[in-house]
Order: sequence, then C-alpha cells, then structure tokens
Amino acid sequence: MLVSIWDLARKGERSALVDEIEDNPNLQNYKDKNTVLHVAVLAMKNQIVREMLTHPKIDIMVKNAQGQTVIDLATDLLKKTQKRSMKHIVDLIKKYCRKAKIESTALKTRIELTTPGIESVEDLKLALGQKLY
Repeated sequence: MLVSIWDLARKGERSALVDEIEDNPNLQNYKDKNTVLHVAVLAMKNQIVREMLTHPKIDIMVKNAQGQTVIDLATDLLKKTQKRSMKHIVDLIKKYCRKAKIESTALKTRIELTTPGIESVEDLKLALGQKLY
C-alpha cells in the first residue's frame, strides 16, 4: 500500500517520513497546499514538528491554499484549543525562529498574541518594549 508523506506526518511515522522528505521538506499537497510541517502542526505531532524544524531546507513561511504559514496554523490552533501539546508546538516554532533569526514583525506579533497575559494591542505594545523572546 502506498502511503503519502502527509499521511506519514498525520500518523506520526517519524522514521519513514525522514527518509521520504530528505530532498524537499517543503512539498505541498495538491488539494490544500499544506506541507508536511503544516500537517504535523494540524495533527499536533510534536516529534514530527521537531524533526521537520531541524531539516536544513525547511521553510516555515510557505503558505497553504488558505494563505496560512505554519505559525498561523499553530497560533490559531493554540487560541482555539489551549492544548498543552499545541503550546509545545508554538514553543518549538518560537525556538526555531530565534535560531534562524527570523525577525518578521508580523510573525512576532502572532506569537506574542498567543502568550498568556497578551490579550489586547495595548498588552502587546507593553510586551514589545521588553525582550520579545
């Protein structure tokens, strides 16, 4: 039976997935243009997210058919679910952004809005005066 890389991500099949995405971790599926990383975030698969973020060719700014990056999906899901596993995924993405020196203001804003205590633009302005990460 043939299994797609997106199914491997959804099921959390890390070892099989690593071999399949070696050359291009940013492949997008035909239907919704999600990458494997998008699918891993949607399925809340922490290990797959962690593994994908270590790939040297990963691009977290790839957008799906709805115009969402991985950070968009993760922060939206965190706001909706408040699940600990999604908080962990957002933290993994924050760590990746620091390491990769991603300095996008929009990205920082989306991350900060998911941080406890930031519930309004005024709270965000106060937080921006402090260290963001």
